[in-house]
Amino acid sequence: MLYWVLVFFIIAVVAAVLMVVMFGMVGLAQIPIQLTPDVREPVITVNTAWPGASPVEVEREIARITVAGVDPDAALVHGRVVGRRRHGLAGLVVCLTDSRGQPIPNLPSATTDRSGYYALPLDAAAFEILRSYRAGAFLAVFDGDGNAVYRSKQSLPLEPGARLVEEVVLTRRPPVSDGRPTRRRKAAAKKAADAEPPKPTARRKKSASKKATRPKRKK
Repeated sequence: MLYWVLVFFIIAVVAAVLMVVMFGMVGLAQIPIQLTPDVREPVITVNTAWPGASPVEVEREIARITVAGVDPDAALVHGRVVGRRRHGLAGLVVCLTDSRGQPIPNLPSATTDRSGYYALPLDAAAFEILRSYRAGAFLAVFDGDGNAVYRSKQSLPLEPGARLVEEVVLTRRPPVSDGRPTRRRKAAAKKAADAEPPKPTARRKKSASKKATRPKRKK
C-alpha cells in the first residue's frame, strides 16, 4: 500500500512540473514585444547630396543646423543661402516681399548664420497680414547695403502648418550686413585716402595768374 502511494505522489509531482514548464513556455511566447527593453543604441543616418564636399564641410555646413521649433498650426519657411560652391553665406537678410519687391511690413525677417541657414516662422497674425496681398508673398534676400540680390520668381504656397525648405544659390558674393566694412570697401577707402589731389594744369595756372594781375576798375 505504501508503495503505490509513493508512486502516485511521484507521478503527481512530475505532472505538476511538466504543466508549469508548458504554461510558462506558452506565456513567454504570448508576451508583447513592447514589454521587452530595447538595449540597442539609436543610429541616425543623414544623406547629403553635395558632390565634392568633405565630411568636415558637410558637418560644419549642414549637420550642425538646428531647425527652429514652431507650433503645429504655424508655418515655417527655412533653408540656406549658399554660393556657387555650396558654402553658406552669412550676414544676409531674408524676408518676404510683395509682387513689387517691397518687404511686407510686420512680418519676421532673418539673418543667415555661418551655415547660411535662415528661418521665418509665420503665426496666425502673419497670415492675417498676408491675406491682404492677393499676389502672394515672395522670398527675397538683401545684402548689407539693403540691395535685393535675390527674389523668387513664384509666390510661396503658404498655409498653416506648412514646412517649406527654400535654398537660394547666389552666383556672386554680396556684401554682408554685420556692420563691418567689406574687403572691397576697405580697398576703395584706402585707394581714396592714398590718392593725391589733382594738380592744376598749365591752362589753369595761366588763368589763375591773369585773375590775380587784372586791375580793378574804378567806379
